[in-house]
Amino acid sequence: MIRQSLPQSTYRLDIDGLRAIAVVSVIINHFNKDLMPSGYLGVDIFYVISGYVISLSLVSRSHDGFKNFLLWFYERRIKRILPALVACVLITSVLICFLDSNPDVSLQTGIASLFGLSNIYLFNQAADYFSPSMEVNFFTQTWSLGIEEQFYFLYPVLILIAGLGRHENGVRNLLLIVAIISIASLVGFVCIYNVNRPAAYFLLPTRIWELGAGCLLFLYSVHSAKLKILSSKGSAILLVAIIVSFFIPIQFAIFATILVVLFTILLIGITPPSSVTYAILTLPIIVYLGRISFSLYLWHWSVLSLSRWSIGIDAKTVPFQIAVILILASGSYKYIEKPLRKAQWSTKSLQTIGYGISVSICSVFLLCILLFDHNRFIINHNALYSPPAYLPLKNNVLLNHDPICVVDGNKRLLNADTFDLCTVLPRIVDGQMIWVVGDSHSGHLQGLLYAMHDNTGIGVHLIETPGRPFPSKTDDKFEARDIIFEEIKERMHSGDILLVARGFISTATGKVAADVSPWIDKIPVLANEMSLKGVNVVIFGPPPLFKFEDIGICKSQLLGYSSCDVDRDSISAEIEDVQQILKRVAEHKSNIFIFNLFDLLCPKSNTRCSPHNNDTFIFRDRDHLNSFGSASLADSFIGFLNNNNLLKSKI
Repeated sequence: MIRQSLPQSTYRLDIDGLRAIAVVSVIINHFNKDLMPSGYLGVDIFYVISGYVISLSLVSRSHDGFKNFLLWFYERRIKRILPALVACVLITSVLICFLDSNPDVSLQTGIASLFGLSNIYLFNQAADYFSPSMEVNFFTQTWSLGIEEQFYFLYPVLILIAGLGRHENGVRNLLLIVAIISIASLVGFVCIYNVNRPAAYFLLPTRIWELGAGCLLFLYSVHSAKLKILSSKGSAILLVAIIVSFFIPIQFAIFATILVVLFTILLIGITPPSSVTYAILTLPIIVYLGRISFSLYLWHWSVLSLSRWSIGIDAKTVPFQIAVILILASGSYKYIEKPLRKAQWSTKSLQTIGYGISVSICSVFLLCILLFDHNRFIINHNALYSPPAYLPLKNNVLLNHDPICVVDGNKRLLNADTFDLCTVLPRIVDGQMIWVVGDSHSGHLQGLLYAMHDNTGIGVHLIETPGRPFPSKTDDKFEARDIIFEEIKERMHSGDILLVARGFISTATGKVAADVSPWIDKIPVLANEMSLKGVNVVIFGPPPLFKFEDIGICKSQLLGYSSCDVDRDSISAEIEDVQQILKRVAEHKSNIFIFNLFDLLCPKSNTRCSPHNNDTFIFRDRDHLNSFGSASLADSFIGFLNNNNLLKSKI
């Protein structure tokens, strides 16, 4: 029999208040990360609270046997989570299909969320929680539910192993087991974070320590009466410390996460009912926000995601969006979450669990219908055309540039025929060649290069190495890139052009990338080497950097303007800094030439930069051109080469 002697009342108003602080911090962060850079730590607070409350709930109940205990536990979880989740996923999924012409990833995430697997699905997308791709998934927020639901399968097993309710030392055993697992999980989180951030964020093994922290807090409070060691002033300091932690810069995420978990444990453990902290946390409005926090967490992301694809998010829309979030969350709590949690679905726990599974399966069936037939819903407001990112290879039209001419050392490898497939020879033997090296900002020039070949007969070669600028840093050698460049040097002739392109502006900060300075120091060395071969070096300057999360959003603005445009003045300063750096290098080397990409894509006469030209996109994402946009630069680039006497006679 599972039982534990506890006070009759296990509900704590102050914990609902702490939930409110957690969910508000997450919402503020999702509205604008600049306002509260570490507001996402509210999720970590939820984990601690969840571990504490689940332990309290489990240990405070008596059951005849582990089977009955398990059925009761999962019945409670299904009734607590599933109704609000299903309502949010189904309603949001239908609305998605009116706005997003390619909602597959979002709908598949929604399907996974109904079985507590969305965190694993998102991890398999190999996407960082802080990356733009996460921003445009309508169900990104459900990853944290997946972590909790997977923990709910593990924790009862640990209780069984510990013998809680069956052995005198059950609490102590469980305390020891959870402590060992939590320490191992914390070590894993710290070690993996900088190596594989998606794994650190999306997977249970690196998150157990936060839930375990809440469990340990409760188990220790049962096992020992020596917990409340600080004064009421201490709890006030902890509450302030938690709020301050939300403003810690994102680069200190590991430190901030550990701190906020520690502060939360202490705050829950030591806050006396007589303290000012308790009075603040139990204010009626704060407690109410805490009670609807689950629905708030679900619906806030739906509202923000739908806004990104429709009216945008700015100072004018925020009051409306907050109001909609509160209305939806309040309605969900009052009419779905609360009544269905308290209602008796069946007299038998197993039957209630069966109902929950059936609802999930039926919901998945409906989502599959949307998945395979969503095109009939789309409202194509602006009818903007999206050309392909890349073109088929000239040497083999059945193959595309990506993945054949993209080498990353992971799934896209350098093969024996890669070099030749990615090289288009000049129309005359030993004619002039343009050899292109660099990261993905070299790859987005494919359309330009093929147009150059069509217009002039010049030969072109392009193999991009995403995320690896060329020349590479001394401590970031990439063997495949070295092999490619050695082959280029073997085939070069006097009069050829080495075109170097890379990302200069960090998409995370909007500032000049930190590695630009050491990279620029290597350019004169490269220029000297090329000068000995009679080869000129052309460096492409940076393109505009836009602020949208996904270019598809630009198709769906309901208010008649494109939220994807950006003020030229707001981005020109950083780009001008890069241009000046490149200009200074070129002044000292007669075979270095700089092609100003920014002024072509966003002329000085324009007040705003746009990712599309009339009704056709020229960009594929925030700072990469598509095949059409790249090809549209061909005439300007030919003129640039002619003006600098770099292009041989037209063939």
